[in-house]
Amino acid sequence: MKRYARPGFRHELASALAMLAQDLPDLTVYLAAAHHGKVRLSIRSLPNEKRPQDDPELRFARGVYEGDVLPPLDLAAVLSRPKP
Repeated sequence: MKRYARPGFRHELASALAMLAQDLPDLTVYLAAAHHGKVRLSIRSLPNEKRPQDDPELRFARGVYEGDVLPPLDLAAVLSRPKP
């Protein structure tokens, strides 16, 4: 399992928020948020999360900081990887 630098990071939350920002259909956003079988009806930070160092006023929860930018994805490289 991949570890993230931010405790509590939820990649499905980051995906859903990015999709909302792109005005994708609600069902599409819901499917991204629920792909682990659980949808969080509320979003809040956890006690073990680190507050953003450079701007302590930024909103954050589940390892996602307001204004985060997702890294680019090289889809060709992903699709050409050998299957395990």
